[in-house]
Amino acid sequence: MNKTVRGILRYRALLSDCAVVVAGMGRCGTTLLYDAVRRRGLRGTRFTPSLPAVGAFRTGRVYKTHDFPPAYMPDNTRVIFLFGNPLDIVISTHRKINEWGRKHHKHLHSDLFQPNDSLFQTDSLRLREHFEHWYRPQSFPFLSIRYESLFKPSTRSAIEHFLGFPVPLPEFRQRAADWSNHPRRDDLWKLYGDLHQAVQKVDDVRVWQAYEMPQQRARHG
Repeated sequence: MNKTVRGILRYRALLSDCAVVVAGMGRCGTTLLYDAVRRRGLRGTRFTPSLPAVGAFRTGRVYKTHDFPPAYMPDNTRVIFLFGNPLDIVISTHRKINEWGRKHHKHLHSDLFQPNDSLFQTDSLRLREHFEHWYRPQSFPFLSIRYESLFKPSTRSAIEHFLGFPVPLPEFRQRAADWSNHPRRDDLWKLYGDLHQAVQKVDDVRVWQAYEMPQQRARHG
């Protein structure tokens, strides 16, 4: 068996050996990465509003969610969490707020939806909670990625090593949302400045190892 055939068989085995979960704060690359993984051969699923409700994650499939981190994830899952500049996330969401804003809030487990400009007055998207709940050790390993660094070669390499197979991304396009030139930038900074600064201080890409849950420590002890 030549190297090419062995490589193809190994790649297919890796694809069928896991379920990929793409989680994120919303409007920060979750759809982009979900579609890229799906194009590599994993079967797509409908949007997943609740990770615990899935039960068994089927291998060879990719899931997208804006859920908070669950207490447990099965061993066959490989979880990626995407985060980004909250100021630009709000602007990107605001552009579509009256079109699908209510549904988007529901996906983020928020019942605080209001039309038009309320995003500039309250954290109705629960961005602060999402980041604080995700960006810390979980009971399962996962990869965290800053959206603004998604197209860097080092990030692509990290994704390949974490998943076990390459995920070619589409051509880079400059993000239209830019809080620094937005007419409501002062309101944005007042509401999200502290979160923006916290996000700026963390790693662009980080592999998080699972911590042991109390029952696991008891068994090992």
